[in-house]
Amino acid sequence: MVRSNTEAIGFAIPINRAYQIYEVLKTGMKPTHAFFGVDVTSITPDNAKIHNEDPNAYRLPEVHGALVLRVVPGSPADVSGVRRNDIIVEVNNAPIRNSDDADFNLDQCRPGKASCVKVARGESGKIITLE
Repeated sequence: MVRSNTEAIGFAIPINRAYQIYEVLKTGMKPTHAFFGVDVTSITPDNAKIHNEDPNAYRLPEVHGALVLRVVPGSPADVSGVRRNDIIVEVNNAPIRNSDDADFNLDQCRPGKASCVKVARGESGKIITLE
């Protein structure tokens, strides 16, 4: 039976991540997932140019990385000082070139363990430790 009053919404999990979860489940354990509380998008030269034309926005010094669009209030990212328009350029010494890299590397972090996230803010960089 298909409901006609619902939106066509789908969710997908990359197969590599699904396999990792499967391996944890088959041992009888519960899979865990780190929560940082950020929404990111990829930075391209085109959207960096558009962003930099806004006189009220920080300039984007990097043309590659993951631009933070939103920080969830009270989240580990918020508590650690991550701000909207920061650019994530490194997670635990792994370079971040786009939002896919950020999602993958943040997903590899373990709950309760500190993670080193390097962000660029304005004309400077900042290293932030997230737990």
